[in-house]
Amino acid sequence: MISAFGVDHSLIAKAARSEQEKHYGRMAATTGAMGAGAGALGTAAGVIGHMEAKGHDPMGFAEPRRAGQTVSPYLRSRIIRPQLAGHRWQAKTLGGIGAASLGLAAGYKHRQHRLQRQQAQPVLTSKRDSRQRAEDIGMDTAAVGAAGGMGYAGHVAGSVLHEQAGVAHARAQDAKKVLAGERTPNSPFYGRGKKRAEFAARRYKMGRRVYMLKRPGSALAYGAAGAGALGMAEVGRHVYASHKEKQ
Repeated sequence: MISAFGVDHSLIAKAARSEQEKHYGRMAATTGAMGAGAGALGTAAGVIGHMEAKGHDPMGFAEPRRAGQTVSPYLRSRIIRPQLAGHRWQAKTLGGIGAASLGLAAGYKHRQHRLQRQQAQPVLTSKRDSRQRAEDIGMDTAAVGAAGGMGYAGHVAGSVLHEQAGVAHARAQDAKKVLAGERTPNSPFYGRGKKRAEFAARRYKMGRRVYMLKRPGSALAYGAAGAGALGMAEVGRHVYASHKEKQ
């Protein structure tokens, strides 16, 4: 429909519909990636925290630092307790963000499919479309909140995991050198004879296991935080594009 001023409103409505559809698709992708990453990290932290609550030490925080050393149950509990609290925080925070993000991703995908079925209807002209616009603003606001939380939690978790992976890798490399017969600054801690080899082998195995778990976890945390940043950027781009179309 062309107005008296020569403006084709059908083209404007089509462009607005196309922009909205692209926005739904991009937000579904970014919130979905953010939710998958946060959910995986939260699940892993929850499993490790559950094992620590049962008295286990899967990450080797309370392992002896020298051959022949024993760690008392009281000291072991004091060492593991703050790690347990940290893993529980990660499980609750990242699990909550992951669930919220996946819910938003499903909502965006549903709205995208619904908009594709309404190709013949104008956009934002009726009361129903006004309600949909208000819902879109609410979803975008919630997505920005989830993305901000994921950016903070992902950066914190990624930094901690990266640092712990580096420590575990250094310990594993040190034990590997001792097993190969080389001298290192920490050689006196490994004892002598058979105990030396046993302690070095156990230290190497624990260091490699922790490294292989924490390094991918660090990359996943940073990736989820990056997906959150992309989601916030997409909301800003959509607001700017929508405002520009109205002018």
